[in-house]
Amino acid sequence: MSSLGVVLSGAAVCRAQAVNSTLPDAPTPQNPAGGDQAAGQTALPNASSPAYAQPKPPSPAVHWLLGSAVSSDQELKPLTNDERLRLYLRQTYFSPGTYAERIAGAAIDQARDVPHQWGQGWEAYGKRVGSRYGEFVIKNTLKSAGDAAVGYEPRYDLCHCQGFWPRTKHSIVRNFVTYNSTERELRPQVPLYSAAFIAGMTATTWKPGPRSMATEGGYAMAQQAGWGILTNWLSEFSGDIGKKFSRKH
Repeated sequence: MSSLGVVLSGAAVCRAQAVNSTLPDAPTPQNPAGGDQAAGQTALPNASSPAYAQPKPPSPAVHWLLGSAVSSDQELKPLTNDERLRLYLRQTYFSPGTYAERIAGAAIDQARDVPHQWGQGWEAYGKRVGSRYGEFVIKNTLKSAGDAAVGYEPRYDLCHCQGFWPRTKHSIVRNFVTYNSTERELRPQVPLYSAAFIAGMTATTWKPGPRSMATEGGYAMAQQAGWGILTNWLSEFSGDIGKKFSRKH
């Protein structure tokens, strides 16, 4: 499979998908002053809330590194075709986090000596980085095309909830579900994990030795779960962590 062909076809699909209608605004959490809370309504924390209670905007450094998180004080609105294309290009080719994740993953592969036929040394490490990146390009191209086709939200949104564990749960769950075009209703991340599976299978065409395409596809899905949760968690808490470190210096 030609990586260039896959990239161009994915970008074309992202451009071609039309936005059908203007959708209603996403609900904004309320924090009324005094009085009883309405049933099912959660108030936002005040300034005296415990650490990590209220999400802070992502730190500039982490936002630069990871890219597409939407802070809790922003409305989630459906992306236009052009916005989807720009997000795809940034995430796939121009985000430092994209390369950092591939470099780190290749280092783990190097330590595990996987695939062992590539051996060790800088040349072998370069092959592993290239393999990781090629697989990612295929995955993100198919995922972006799939999200555009069904109107799924491709970005991570910081939690409107309070407390460390609820926000951690949000960062985990949002790796497996996302909003549809209403920006209110959650749906399984079918395009994401389907793309990861196909990319893992495709990578067997350039990896040495006999390999099970199904096994490699399943392994790619497991990697997506792990790296995706880590990325979401860092996006969720980067503002809080950055603020704590800035107070110490």
